[in-house]
Amino acid sequence: MKKFLLIISILIAISLALVAVNEVKFNKEVKTMTIEELLEKGTASYNKNQFKKAVKYYDKALEINNKHERLYVFKSLALDAMGKKEKSFKTNLSVFGYLKDTLTNSISYF
Repeated sequence: MKKFLLIISILIAISLALVAVNEVKFNKEVKTMTIEELLEKGTASYNKNQFKKAVKYYDKALEINNKHERLYVFKSLALDAMGKKEKSFKTNLSVFGYLKDTLTNSISYF
């Protein structure tokens, strides 16, 4: 039983290390990318059914510009494809909030 627990512990440690390495690689890759490049990478990941990876690209792009409506739409589609319906819905609401603010500011300008 002790050997089994030791093996499980080692496997968990290896898995966590691999996740950390992949995260560092991802952050290094996207560090200098533009919004359009991130959107393109996200869309390519989405088309390969790599929805989690697509969301990561869209999130990085949203860190640069959180008023980019297409990013919210594509992120919402990826979340929906992952079965995260509530998160997808909330992401869509973010787009409507941004559009509402934009329209309000435009109307008040006139």
